[in-house]
Amino acid sequence: MRRPLDVALPDVPDVDGLRVVPWAPELDDAVRVAHNEVFADHWGSEPRTPEQWARSKAMFAPTWSFVALDDAGEVVGYAVSGRYEEDWPAAGYPSGYTELLGVRRAWRGRRVAVALLTAVMRAYA
Repeated sequence: MRRPLDVALPDVPDVDGLRVVPWAPELDDAVRVAHNEVFADHWGSEPRTPEQWARSKAMFAPTWSFVALDDAGEVVGYAVSGRYEEDWPAAGYPSGYTELLGVRRAWRGRRVAVALLTAVMRAYA
């Protein structure tokens, strides 16, 4: 799925009890744990160890990745982005990819993913 970024982007929706912050190294393991929980009931998904998590981020773009935290600072959602700069010359434009997007079950249906994706699109732009 593609979305042009040279047109107006939506506002990041306000979600009560939630703040979207840039990815930071100190949040990385909490995001991994959240990811394991989010995908625990998805067929074929296996929990990732810290080592597997680190290896899966070969093209990780931290400045284009965001984390949703609740008022207690718990990770409730995340958007992990990648950038494949070697593709840019052939494509004729720079691009980013949302590699992983997840929201913990208790927060689903509250526009957390919309808030994360909007923050990601603004960073891509």
